[in-house]
Amino acid sequence: MPIERTPLTSFQVKSAEKRIGIYHPIIRILETHEDELKKLYNSSLEAQETTDQQEFARVHLGFLADKIVGIDRFTLEPLEIIGIWSKVVEIFPASSYLRRSVASIITTTYMIQREDPSLSGFPKYYMENWQISPEILSDRDLVGRMQKRLGEINTSIEDIHSYIHDVKDPLQLGMKLQRRVQEEDTEAQVELDELKRIHIERTTPVLAESYENFAHPISIITIQLQNK
Repeated sequence: MPIERTPLTSFQVKSAEKRIGIYHPIIRILETHEDELKKLYNSSLEAQETTDQQEFARVHLGFLADKIVGIDRFTLEPLEIIGIWSKVVEIFPASSYLRRSVASIITTTYMIQREDPSLSGFPKYYMENWQISPEILSDRDLVGRMQKRLGEINTSIEDIHSYIHDVKDPLQLGMKLQRRVQEEDTEAQVELDELKRIHIERTTPVLAESYENFAHPISIITIQLQNK
């Protein structure tokens, strides 16, 4: 039976966005290399085409992968992800490909924690190629452990998603309410309006971006591991 997750509170989330009480090794790395990362961001603005932006991230963020993979161990609880992403957004205020690459590095590094040191190159390789090597895919036990850790990250970002919408499955609930509205159920319209109000009130760039950017590599890697 799954363990019931404690819902995030507004106070916790707002504090995490300000990084109050959030002390995480990834945040320390981002702070240590902030000047270098901001220079990269400014240079990335010259890349006009999508393919140029992708190539820029692929070529220039390898050093960050090396730094993060050097962390012994770390957790990725919901509030920690929010704190980390608030720093990422500060450094890369308008670069989807750099942000997405950072999310990929963090995700894949978490997936190989406590594994053989020979896997330390995987986060950089994945960020550069968005592919998993046949050697990894052929190891059923390793794939199983990676899937488990990927699931842990997904649980954390789903907690963030649930906070934004104030329900665990906003899409399903929204569809049910919409059907009731079409049947002229006035109470359903009130509930739907309240869900929309809460979503607007709670959504911030950090929360929306953290969910979107981590969901992207999680969905791709999940498919790749399942199709091994």
